[in-house]
Amino acid sequence: MANFIRLLIFVFVFLGTCWVLIRFFENKLVFFPQQYPSGFEAVSLLNSPPEDYFIPVDGNTIHAWNFGFKTARKTILFFHGNAGNLAGRLHFFQHLDRYLDVNIFAIDYSGYGKSTGSPSEKNVYRDAKAAYDYLNKSLGVSSENIIIWGRSLGGAIAVNLATERNAKALILEATFSSGKDMIKQMFGIIPVGLATSIKFNSTDKIINIDSPKLFIHGDADSVVPFDLGRKLFTISPEPKQFITLPGANHNDTYIVGGDKYWQAIRAFIAHISTQTK
Repeated sequence: MANFIRLLIFVFVFLGTCWVLIRFFENKLVFFPQQYPSGFEAVSLLNSPPEDYFIPVDGNTIHAWNFGFKTARKTILFFHGNAGNLAGRLHFFQHLDRYLDVNIFAIDYSGYGKSTGSPSEKNVYRDAKAAYDYLNKSLGVSSENIIIWGRSLGGAIAVNLATERNAKALILEATFSSGKDMIKQMFGIIPVGLATSIKFNSTDKIINIDSPKLFIHGDADSVVPFDLGRKLFTISPEPKQFITLPGANHNDTYIVGGDKYWQAIRAFIAHISTQTK
């Protein structure tokens, strides 16, 4: 009996220690920021570098890039994934600027690139709302002309923003249904999800978004399983569209997808541009 009691004590102490460690390190297990100047060397080589904006939020500043307001009416408000910073997406932004007739406004979350502070689920949601409000109120871009675009973890941030701010449409690329589903994929039967406070629960939020939605996912994605992207699409309300990119992994969708990728997005933007609420 005594041995059994000692075993129970050991189990509870072990589980309690694991819970504390997961809670203490959970943000470091999700967010992998690179701070300035990492990656920004390439920016200095551009003939026309993006314009910098610094958005105040709760005593910190969020760094944003604008690739020049053109004659295009639609503006992409872009949210990247959980690693790196804006500069690491420079190649993608150049393609986006080249292939689509849109304005581009993208941010680094707290603790990424030139943004101050530290990332957490609460903070990245806050950062997204601050970016939207700055774009909408300070730069005068109407909600009817804002397309929220999130990829990977940025998809969960985009979904959350779309439940709290109006936008013309939502593009979700290589994203997942919920943090809980991602944890199951990563840890299997180990109940890590019971200990973490991080949710990123797009499943419960997307059912309330009635704006047009475009989902893009590579069927060879080794980071965010294709099935989790389909799951989120399945439960989302109409109008919606899902584009499968054969052979595309997580970070090469716009390269492997090629013309299919860009044509699908152009067609989506052209379609929503003819619609009025």
